[in-house]
Amino acid sequence: MEMCLLLLLFETARFLQVSSGQEFCGNLRWNSTCPTEELLHKIQVEKKALLNSRVKAAMIDLDNVRNTHKQIQTSAESYRKRKKELADVIRLSRKTDTVISDVDIAGTATLNKELHAAIKAANVESLSLDYSCKSRAYREKFARGDKRIPVLTGRNCAEIHSKGGRKNGFYFIRPMGSNRLIKVYCDMKDSGGGWTVIQRRYNGQVDFDRNWEDYKWGFGQKEHNKNWEYWIGNEYIHMSTRQNLTELKIDLLSWDGVDRFAIYRYFAVDDEMNGYKLKAIDGYLADPAGNVGDALGTNTQSVCSNNTTPNIVAAGHRGVEFTTKDHDNDRTQGNCADHGRGGWWYSDCFSANLNGIRKRTTQQLPVGTAKVSDGIIWNTWRGCHESLKGSTMKVRPLAFRPDQNPILPDRQEIARRRKMNDMKIIRRLSRRWRRSSARRRKQRRILRYHRN
Repeated sequence: MEMCLLLLLFETARFLQVSSGQEFCGNLRWNSTCPTEELLHKIQVEKKALLNSRVKAAMIDLDNVRNTHKQIQTSAESYRKRKKELADVIRLSRKTDTVISDVDIAGTATLNKELHAAIKAANVESLSLDYSCKSRAYREKFARGDKRIPVLTGRNCAEIHSKGGRKNGFYFIRPMGSNRLIKVYCDMKDSGGGWTVIQRRYNGQVDFDRNWEDYKWGFGQKEHNKNWEYWIGNEYIHMSTRQNLTELKIDLLSWDGVDRFAIYRYFAVDDEMNGYKLKAIDGYLADPAGNVGDALGTNTQSVCSNNTTPNIVAAGHRGVEFTTKDHDNDRTQGNCADHGRGGWWYSDCFSANLNGIRKRTTQQLPVGTAKVSDGIIWNTWRGCHESLKGSTMKVRPLAFRPDQNPILPDRQEIARRRKMNDMKIIRRLSRRWRRSSARRRKQRRILRYHRN
């Protein structure tokens, strides 16, 4: 490469060389002027300067070529090293792939077996859950007779009654202070209707021996059948009774088929900070068919207590806080909820306990002064050692008048009912359309099959 560059410079110098004036002028055409010696010298100097600049540029290019050649040699050496390393890596990767494939072949069979077993177990569990869900849905549908909860709502059942609700059943209410709807049973037939049922004992399927939190928010079977048992919740009883003056009606049923009731014209329960105290239970009204006695008030002649000498004066339930097995607020040294087997407004201990265990015969009740009967007790009617068959507690505003005309719904209520009806119509039409579409698709498939 260097030899080629030198030859190029040599040829350029020979081409640019000027020897003498005669030789230069010999090439001129006729009638041309021959240059002087001074002009020739000037031209020679210019040519030499041009030649020197080209020589310098050629030397710079030569240095660049040398540096490039060195870089190429260095890159070639590094490439050879990297190629060798890459070959080692490829060889190691092939060995690793062989080992992994062997491991995969050995472990895939085990993993497949485990996956198939897990999928099979999941399918079995899914089928069982599906069957249980369908069975439960069928039982609920059969229990409620495929009925729907009415769309009427209000602060209590009395307000629903004033809006036109006249059928017994479950409704949704929102007491003053509650941020959600509560499902309750409304008695719209007894004594003019408008009763909100807060407690129901019927068949003993629900355990009432529960803790404070359960009694606070309520529990039980709120289904569309006659065998329901529940406690609405102390918090909602407090909300319902603080709205206005409230009366309480208690229906009692004995095992020999006798039913009686007791009415208290004033009934109120305090909030949780005060232990859901029974702050008002006055105005007792007896059943004309037979007096069952004021067991919840202060006029108690005897009490059911675990003390041999109970405090008769302190046995009244008015002004007493609510007691459960984990919150002892009664007036005795022990916990009356352990003996009464349910949450109640115990004092020392009670003359009425409608949240006890539902028992069939009197022989099942403990007898003696040292023990407390743990059944459904109304002491002033059947004594401490005879459990009742059932009981119902229900409340309604004292100012309720059953003969008042229903209040006509406002515009919002009318719009809401129309929207509900429109939604029902749309759902019914959509179901019909889906059924008809399925029939048409089936007919098209049959026609296509016969044509083919």
